[in-house]
Amino acid sequence: MATDAERSSLDGLTKYRVQSVLGRGGMGEVFLGEHAMLGHQVVLKVLHANLAKRPHLVDRMRLEAQVLAQLRHPNLVRVTDYGMTPANRPYFVMEYLPGRTLTDEAKLRGGTFSLSETLDLGLQTLSGLGHAHERSLVHRDIKLDNLFLCDAPSPGAPRVLKVLDFGVAKLLDSSGNGLEPLAVATSLGMVVGTPRFFAPEQARGQPLDHRADLYAFGLCLYVMLAGRGPFDDCTSFVEVARAHVLRAPVAPSQLAPQRIPPEVDAIILACLAKAPDDRPPSAAQLAASLASLRPQAAR
Repeated sequence: MATDAERSSLDGLTKYRVQSVLGRGGMGEVFLGEHAMLGHQVVLKVLHANLAKRPHLVDRMRLEAQVLAQLRHPNLVRVTDYGMTPANRPYFVMEYLPGRTLTDEAKLRGGTFSLSETLDLGLQTLSGLGHAHERSLVHRDIKLDNLFLCDAPSPGAPRVLKVLDFGVAKLLDSSGNGLEPLAVATSLGMVVGTPRFFAPEQARGQPLDHRADLYAFGLCLYVMLAGRGPFDDCTSFVEVARAHVLRAPVAPSQLAPQRIPPEVDAIILACLAKAPDDRPPSAAQLAASLASLRPQAAR
């Protein structure tokens, strides 16, 4: 539950009531809330109080809200409002999604997903990612913690996956989409993202494009099928970064507790190519390759 201090810092200044804490990260806090007049549940993301005096972080929160508000897609979380608290902490409001992340879902399933489930969830992820990429957005932090599997709305209905957290997204081109780029751009050489899911160019602090997301997506498939990543033996940031840059990953079938067809190994290893030009060129083409394996997964 939210503390009295948290409620007093947010309630009264917005049209939302804070109900409980959903999570905390390096940049902000996420609360379950309720629209005071309409009564429906929402999720509130609020920048940490100690960061609200840093203009570039406030600006990044603004861009994340604008990005998500414009990305209308069934596999992307939707933003419905943006504002400032009385203490000048920026916040935005997202749709409430009952369910759990793929990290938590994997724990319930003993650590892995079946091949058919992995393909289905992978295709949903690529559909959302492709929509973002077409609008010149690179997520830069694709990982199982940022892939959310919603509860089925009714018995027997399919479960929908949503890509979350565009907090470190990179806008490659703002022309024609109405988005205002960051006032202070990310510095060249700055490392952004989660080390376990870095693309090699990300680990080096080099410029990147949408193919960095496809590398991270390949790692997600790897973990879903094998229950671990190819470089989980590395224990430090430096070791992990060097592995992404220099080490060839073994095929997931060599580590997985289930049978992985060679064609699936090949697709995942293609995503994990060190050079971006050697990876699938787009989310759409990667999705077509995955979809072709569905009949085999059903057997």
